Amino acid sequence: MDHMRVSHTDRERACAILREHLAAGRLDQTELTTRVASAQNSVTFGDLYALLTDLPALPGMALQSETSPADVRQPAVKPAARPFLPTGPGPGQGYRVAAKVLLVLGFFTLGIGWVVAVAFASAAHRAVAPNGAVPRASWSGWAKALIAAGILVPAAVVAVAIMAALGYFDSGPVPGPTHKVQFMIVGEDPKAEVGRFSLNADEYSVSGEGIPLPFTQAVDAGSLESIRIHAEGLDGFDGDSDGDGMEDEEYLGGTILTCTISVNGQIVAQAKARDDGVNACEVSYSN
Repeated sequence: MDHMRVSHTDRERACAILREHLAAGRLDQTELTTRVASAQNSVTFGDLYALLTDLPALPGMALQSETSPADVRQPAVKPAARPFLPTGPGPGQGYRVAAKVLLVLGFFTLGIGWVVAVAFASAAHRAVAPNGAVPRASWSGWAKALIAAGILVPAAVVAVAIMAALGYFDSGPVPGPTHKVQFMIVGEDPKAEVGRFSLNADEYSVSGEGIPLPFTQAVDAGSLESIRIHAEGLDGFDGDSDGDGMEDEEYLGGTILTCTISVNGQIVAQAKARDDGVNACEVSYSN
């Protein structure tokens, strides 16, 4: 400031101050004359201040006026507002942590956790700093993955549920263990024939007549419920052949039948026809 050049007004103000000091007795006439001459020849404010350094300041008489160039100050430049730079956890940090936790939990909740994680990731993206500044955050890779998972996984779950409801995944009842069931009908006369017969095992059922003996039939059965053989011989007592209402006593020489049921190689049931003129055997097995 001392190097600032002075104007005529500044020089006259310095002379007025010197005269006041003369009136106050601080200067004599000779000193006043010398200092006034120096003041009128001053070039800078430093020259004027040098004439007043040993004199006290006078109230209301400043060397520099409020409008003097030396008093003019450049307006202070206000520094530009700096973006918010948090020193601790940034805005939305809690949302980001929650989103990451839910990302892991989504694998154990059929993707439901991923849907909630997307909401937290979005909240973290829009989080506002304490000073009101909105950070220019960009979606990170995991946040984009959350969005994709939050859309695709629930859609896949819904699609699977619909397909299951429509029966796309039905493979029918699980087959149980099968059993080897063998039917056998034999007669005492190896050349005889069996008359009417019927065989039943699980879903297997067959009937017929006039089959040469011995007769065997093996089937696979998933269930051992209601396995049955019924067989009748061709020969035997001929019943009421003469129509007199009385059973005939004549035996026609038929063979006695024996019916046997075996399961997985083990005989489980066996019956022999009685020699009573009917000559029929019937045996059943259930487990």
